[in-house]
Amino acid sequence: LVLNMPMVGTTRSYYGPVPLTEPTAQAIISAMIVDLQSNKLEWYTTATSSKVIEKPWDESDKKWPNLTNSVFTAVDEATKLIKTELGNPDLVNKQASAK
Repeated sequence: LVLNMPMVGTTRSYYGPVPLTEPTAQAIISAMIVDLQSNKLEWYTTATSSKVIEKPWDESDKKWPNLTNSVFTAVDEATKLIKTELGNPDLVNKQASAK
């Protein structure tokens, strides 16, 4: 099982220097199963999750707990989508604990 996380963090739309939207937490995780004997791609999926960040999100004096929690929630949701599509949620847990 190969996991790739090309996007984890926050995003916000701007028009020049003017923000148009509130920040949003996002996570994109790609997963694939590769046969190591033949290098054949056996399975592939990409899961995307976006979460609205609860206000107040600009809490720099408190290390941004609302922003951080939203990012972690987006990662958790994307991970659950991959586990569900994989069809065996315990498989990912077993591979992670084996390392």
